[in-house]
Amino acid sequence: METQTNIHSGVFGVIAYIDPKRLENYFYEYNEKSDIYSLGVLMWELSSGRSPFADEYINHLTFDLISGRREKPVSDTGMPDEYLKLYTLCWDPEPNKRPSISQVFSKLVKLGRAMSIQDFQDIKCEDDDMQGINIYLAILKFILKKIY
Repeated sequence: METQTNIHSGVFGVIAYIDPKRLENYFYEYNEKSDIYSLGVLMWELSSGRSPFADEYINHLTFDLISGRREKPVSDTGMPDEYLKLYTLCWDPEPNKRPSISQVFSKLVKLGRAMSIQDFQDIKCEDDDMQGINIYLAILKFILKKIY
């Protein structure tokens, strides 16, 4: 009998967050666009309330991700369609089609303002010297406030 390893065991749980370009080519160097891919998967997870590909097996998932498979976007969570479009853009198979972190941040701020989320009202998107941690925290606050 063949034994399969479920994605939740050990280190395999991170496969869904790894840039498919890296899964396809071990020598592909991680870069900002790889991080954007991971962020898109995280945004999907936070809006869906589920781990990506929770019931999948590692031996199939790696090939599926390289082939372009992604979780189905969830539209019944109360999140705006623009949020769904943003995280699907983040996990585009072609890294050069993924937005930069500044573009993601800017879009999330605009969404937060449109939804009248107070934490977003005073953020200045035009600042080129934004600290990475502040961007990350603002993104997480936006997502978590919408979910909880």
